[in-house]
Formats: sequence, C-alpha cells, structure tokens
Amino acid sequence: MRKIFNRLLLGIFSSQLFLVREASAHCPLCTIGAGAVAVGASFLGVKDIVSGIFIGAFAAALGLWSAKLIKKRFIRFQNEIIAVAIFFLTVLPVSQIVRSYLPLYIDWGGAYGSIFNRTYIFNALLVGSLVGALIMLISPRLSQKLKAKSGRSFPFQTMTIIFLLLIVAGIILQLTATSY
Repeated sequence: MRKIFNRLLLGIFSSQLFLVREASAHCPLCTIGAGAVAVGASFLGVKDIVSGIFIGAFAAALGLWSAKLIKKRFIRFQNEIIAVAIFFLTVLPVSQIVRSYLPLYIDWGGAYGSIFNRTYIFNALLVGSLVGALIMLISPRLSQKLKAKSGRSFPFQTMTIIFLLLIVAGIILQLTATSY
C-alpha cells in the first residue's frame, strides 16, 4: 500500500513539473526540493527546530507558488493572503503533532514572574518554520542583488542560495538549540 501511495505521490509531483508554463523564484522545483529536505531531515533524526526550518521553507514556497496560480484578482493583497493562509494551514497542523518546546529565560530585572524575568516556552517546530519562511522570502532578493552586483548569474542560482542558507541555518540551530 505504501509503495502505491509513494508512486502516486511521485506521479503527482512529476506531472506538476511538466504542466508549469514559466519558472519563477518560487517554482515547483524549489517547493518540491524544500519538501524533500524537510522529510529527509526528520528521517535523519535532526532536532525539531531544524525540521521546522525546512517545513517552513516548504510551506512558504508552496504558498507563494500557489498564490501565483490564480490569475484573476478578486481582492487587494490576494496573493499575500493566500500565501500566508497556505503557510499557516501547512505549518500549524504539523506543529500540533510535533510537540517539542524551547525554553527562553529572560532575566532583565524585577521579581521572577514579572514580564522581564520569566521563562517563556515556544513550540520549536513553529519557531523553526518562521525562520525557514524568512529565509525563503529573502533568498530571491539576495539572488537578485548578487546578479545586479556581478552582472551575471549561474544556473539555478536562486535555488542554490535558498538551499545553502537553509542548510547553514539548520546546522547552526542543530548545534546550538536546546530543543527536546
């Protein structure tokens, strides 16, 4: 049954690659790549915050790419609303399944329990997904600036920059985060 499901899923993803008319900064290739890295990271046993980075990048790419599929404008900020909705509709259910939390102790003054002297708890996957989404949003702009500065770009430059930044952020958080 699992083999049939995997073949069906692969067929759906590969058919989407051939139906796309134009590539953009958030094309199906970037979206599938980010999703594959997220699944691979969880199989390798990395921390939940690192998996969250890749899940957030996948959700942001999926949202940005899906928003461009609707050509007609119905409301103002339609693409942004769709992208944010798809991001949260992808990340929030997963963050409720993966219950991993990060403590953040702030000791800026006052008695313990006051707003500036308290331990705050964050969902590790949710924090990681916000970092991944941020990387996914700034990477195309960074690629454009590099292209403008050098006057040329190399093949798959934007995708390479996205994956490089995601991997660097993942390594940093894997080595430093104290998620459980």
